[in-house]
Amino acid sequence: MSGTPPGGWSRRALLAALGASACVPKATPPPPPVAPPTTLPGPVRLGWRWVPGTTWRYRSVVTRVTDGVVLRRAEDWAYTALDLDRSGVVHVEGRLEAFGATVEAGGEPLPESRLREARARAQAATPAAVRLDLRLSGRLVNVSADGFADALPHRLLALHFPTAPVFPGTSWPDAGLPRAFEPALPLDVEVRAEGTTTLGGVAPSGAGWRAELVHVARLQAGDLGPALELTGRSAWDTDPGALASRTVEARWRPDQPAGGRPVGVLTVTLTRLGA
Repeated sequence: MSGTPPGGWSRRALLAALGASACVPKATPPPPPVAPPTTLPGPVRLGWRWVPGTTWRYRSVVTRVTDGVVLRRAEDWAYTALDLDRSGVVHVEGRLEAFGATVEAGGEPLPESRLREARARAQAATPAAVRLDLRLSGRLVNVSADGFADALPHRLLALHFPTAPVFPGTSWPDAGLPRAFEPALPLDVEVRAEGTTTLGGVAPSGAGWRAELVHVARLQAGDLGPALELTGRSAWDTDPGALASRTVEARWRPDQPAGGRPVGVLTVTLTRLGA
């Protein structure tokens, strides 16, 4: 008798199955994760990486603090690179995806019943789309938004980068920051503008590096007029080649009264969503 139970394995079939399984190649283990770099191999090259079709999403928050009153306006924008021309200018379309606004007085938020109508008017007056022409070096060529408030968040996407790679501690002229605030000054006065950006430090971030940038700029209205002082910091990711975040603060020196009240402080923050 063979001794093989009904529906069971015979000795020959079992040995054949074991031999076949021994010939099956073992699964290849996944490669170990690539460790982020820990030592800066050399100078860092800064610049946008706008591949046509690429979309970056940013949230802008503009906050004005004046004599105990805090006005805050937030917008979410999706910027898509349409094409890149031969001169190195990328044409970008921005689409408004979300809008919000709040007001605080004496540390207390304004009731929604009082704010709702004003917020609706502000949103209706905000363009739903903008067009930007931007060089990969960060220089803004053109923006379609009119008016200081509407254009400011888009203008602050422009950071002037040197064409050559730079080491931490390197500074370079940056006309983009003061130029973004020029519309806030009267048109009938001569304005002297200067700005500087410094690469403060570099730290590993993902597969690349996150560069910390420090900004200082000043706009002087005439010889005896007030000056607008700008300070800020930005975080730039070399991979994927895009701005991660930026904060800019604007103050008048001196803080001249407007109708008996000080002008206050204007702060703008840009944050890349999903960074």
